[in-house]
Amino acid sequence: MKDFGYDGDLLERDELDEKALVGLRGVLRISYTHNLTGQSFLNFEAFDPADRWPDIQQARSQQEDAEKDVA
Repeated sequence: MKDFGYDGDLLERDELDEKALVGLRGVLRISYTHNLTGQSFLNFEAFDPADRWPDIQQARSQQEDAEKDVA
């Protein structure tokens, strides 16, 4: 959360202030899982600051292009 600009003092005290979350910027990678009873769960798998998004987007595009070449 510090990478998104969340207050470091609050993090050190293990506090989550909902008002301090407004305006944070970043990129999240999420996934869904389902259990045998049909419940679905949202998982946060990764995150990066918003200024890293162009690097992440470019790497993803290169990976998708490589997968197309193999197919």
